[in-house]
Amino acid sequence: MSLDLFYGYRRARSRVALENGSLGRYADQLATVLARQGYSHTYGLVVLRAAATFGDWLTTHGYSLSDIDEHVVSDYAAELGCFPCGKRRHGMSGMKRIREVLPGHRKGATTDVPWLADFDTHLADVAGLAPLTRKAYIRVIRRLSDFRFSDSPPDWTAITPKDIGDFVQREAVRMKSLNVLCGAITAFSKFLIARGLRDPGFLGAVPRIRRWRLSSLPRYASEEEIAMLLEVCRDGSTMGLRDEALLVVLFRLGLRAGEVARLELDDFGWRDGTVLVRATKTRRERTLPLPEDVGLIVGRYLREARPTTTHRGIFLRHLAPNVPLTPGGVVNVARQREAQAGITAPKLGSHLLRHSAATYMVRRGASFKEVADVLGHRSLSTTHISAKLDTAALARVAMPWPGSE
Repeated sequence: MSLDLFYGYRRARSRVALENGSLGRYADQLATVLARQGYSHTYGLVVLRAAATFGDWLTTHGYSLSDIDEHVVSDYAAELGCFPCGKRRHGMSGMKRIREVLPGHRKGATTDVPWLADFDTHLADVAGLAPLTRKAYIRVIRRLSDFRFSDSPPDWTAITPKDIGDFVQREAVRMKSLNVLCGAITAFSKFLIARGLRDPGFLGAVPRIRRWRLSSLPRYASEEEIAMLLEVCRDGSTMGLRDEALLVVLFRLGLRAGEVARLELDDFGWRDGTVLVRATKTRRERTLPLPEDVGLIVGRYLREARPTTTHRGIFLRHLAPNVPLTPGGVVNVARQREAQAGITAPKLGSHLLRHSAATYMVRRGASFKEVADVLGHRSLSTTHISAKLDTAALARVAMPWPGSE
């Protein structure tokens, strides 16, 4: 049994409670997951004890496994309380791992709410949206449901254009991306129309946010800042070597965070000097040349720093579980290292390096078509933003301002 990996052959009280409790049938599976993902013996026991406590609480309060949702977990956490220092009590340890082994909570499920699951299917099969975009839209529509219906079951035939306008006004203040906000509501409106819950005119309820095309100038990192960024990673640690390799891939290949997260060992053609990139937005594959400096740093990371694991992903977490970094994890690595290097920008993260890659390609004479091929743009109009990044060339063709010398 996998429980023996953590308990040995002892019949500890927490082991007996776990096996005899409501989570008993999933105890061995939970122990297998903890062992496979590289958790230490000590922390594994903490999570198994927490599972025993949670299972006992479910039984005491009359909950079945199908009842487990965010509200149930929230009630459980509130009842546990905190230590005097303010830290949550150990009964919550590993709750994410615990829930993932339960029916209906498998990793990768966007939602367990039926109507939201139906909307997610619509986004995937009809709108053809990528998983990260779907998750962002789901979050917006959850908030719309809470805003309009509070804790009551939503009745989407009752929502009005005023409700939509009030919600957008409230969310526009707190959300970073208005494109996500309006895109989510537009997609949900089309979903309601397709299900016959609203008439086609309901699309007019979605506010239009005016923007001047190509009006802003993206921030990019200077060559000095790139040098400082790589230098802060060279601290002699395995995590520093991983971060340096990851940042070099972001900058030299101009990849998106999701594309870096999806890189696998077999994607690097070491003999022919190529790397296969799986696009997250366009769902297409493209093969890029593998620059020598990128190949050297990635090869060194694979030999000296990558944890031993059965996962095929290139860039892994260096703390348990040793699983591939998510797109959000790639963004966080870039953001933290940029802040550590003292780089200032309106928004730090992996996209700053992608803009930087486009900047230096344009400045070195690359055509729009060449930049689009490297960055994976479906349309050259998306690449036109790169023209603004060559400020030196723009200065030579700028017309004088009226009244100036």
